[in-house]
Amino acid sequence: MYKKCLLLLGVFLCFCASQAMGQLELDPASILLPQMPGQTVEIRLNLTNPASEAIGVFGLKLNYPAVLLDFMSCDPAETLTAGWTTVDCNENTEGQITISGSHTTPATESGVLIKVVFQTTEVPGNATLQLRDFGDDLTTAATTDGMVEIIDEFDLRPPYSVKWTADDTLISIPLFLTNPASDSIDAFGLKLNYPADLLDFMNCDAAETLTDGWFATGCSENTDGQIIIGGFEAMPATGSGILLKVVFQTTEASGSGTLQLTGFLNDLVGASTRDGLVTTVESTTLAVAAELPEAFSLAQNYPNPFNPLTTITYRLPQRSQVKLTIFNVIGRPVRTLVQKELAAGEYSAVWDGRNEAGRPVPGGLYLYRLETGSFQKVAKMLLVK
Repeated sequence: MYKKCLLLLGVFLCFCASQAMGQLELDPASILLPQMPGQTVEIRLNLTNPASEAIGVFGLKLNYPAVLLDFMSCDPAETLTAGWTTVDCNENTEGQITISGSHTTPATESGVLIKVVFQTTEVPGNATLQLRDFGDDLTTAATTDGMVEIIDEFDLRPPYSVKWTADDTLISIPLFLTNPASDSIDAFGLKLNYPADLLDFMNCDAAETLTDGWFATGCSENTDGQIIIGGFEAMPATGSGILLKVVFQTTEASGSGTLQLTGFLNDLVGASTRDGLVTTVESTTLAVAAELPEAFSLAQNYPNPFNPLTTITYRLPQRSQVKLTIFNVIGRPVRTLVQKELAAGEYSAVWDGRNEAGRPVPGGLYLYRLETGSFQKVAKMLLVK
């Protein structure tokens, strides 16, 4: 069951930002796992290449949380670099891997560039995955951080982040259950709130989930943007895995929104949860280019107040050198979320309530500042604990 969950999560989870059309982008996939030391975990480096740029040689560094993961190897099988002349992965220091590759016939498509294989340690927690120091054909690529989360409590949640384009007509959203005490789940109810401007609800799918073969599972749209989900069975589920998948059809809109689980009933009462982030970008096959922002802007973070995650959205009317920084109330820097050159477009960055060293910060008021060559703005946000 864990292997199936990992494969499904590898497909659906990818921490990302909405980018201007045509932007080369490489992101680490986010992972969500129940605590079970010694699990093999594949983290996929997902390449978005809408302009079909030639990638024949590349180099980069992957920073990962060594307290949660032990590096094992890299695996190019069934990726864009399968069959390449050279693909190398070396642990530079604990918590950082140098990855490179080269081939005479370049890759020009979007897909998984390479898979990095880890084993889980005995420690639960969450931390970021960061790609840095892009070289050669990836020099101009944008990136956003991913998330590793290993849970040791009874919990049900949607994916940390999901991304799609208008080409992806049907989207399946897995609801992942963490059940470390093997509690019996034979009846449940809940509500799923989703962004109705981005998604149209289609149906629920129990195939290859914990509720596959149950006597009854049902989903019905309560109101526009909210689904009621429930099920029951004589033989209870007792493990961790995907409880159910919810299938949507994409609309023609682009943007970001949240997935939120509420109203837990029956055997799910007492389960913890966390919101997910959904992002859609316009299809690269459209004849008309995406409309670019007319001015620099920095939006209010959402949600606010928050614990522990919040999303900060900003817009660039032109290619700019961008720096997005978190400060405490006395003006000391806490974390730099973005520091790179970006093309014109709309972007989002997620702060997980941690400082530059990866440690959780105290609750309270924080400031975030967006700086470009000709624009600067500061806003406030409240972290509650």
